[in-house]
Amino acid sequence: NYGLILLASWGNSGVRINLYSLAELNSFVDKLEVDDVLPLAAGPEVGRELNFFRERRTLGGKTLPGKVTPLHLPLPSLPVSASEPEREYAAARLVRDAELALEASAS
Repeated sequence: NYGLILLASWGNSGVRINLYSLAELNSFVDKLEVDDVLPLAAGPEVGRELNFFRERRTLGGKTLPGKVTPLHLPLPSLPVSASEPEREYAAARLVRDAELALEASAS
């Protein structure tokens, strides 16, 4: 559990931003999971940054009620008609960038 904010008690703006970013992330992952070459109609995915908020924690790991930390997840670009190796590379970058973003926001 990475503590992303999805509860209404944390403020509507943070929840809205997390839900929007999560929908964008899911859409990107769907494009990575295509069994064949992405159709031209899917268009390119332009690299961008998704913003999330997560619970702030103490050094001991306890959550601080009502306190949040921003988290920025870069989405890699994906060319039109991306091949399987291009999608695998984008997936590997996404996982690495997510791990780095989580580590950076934890400190």
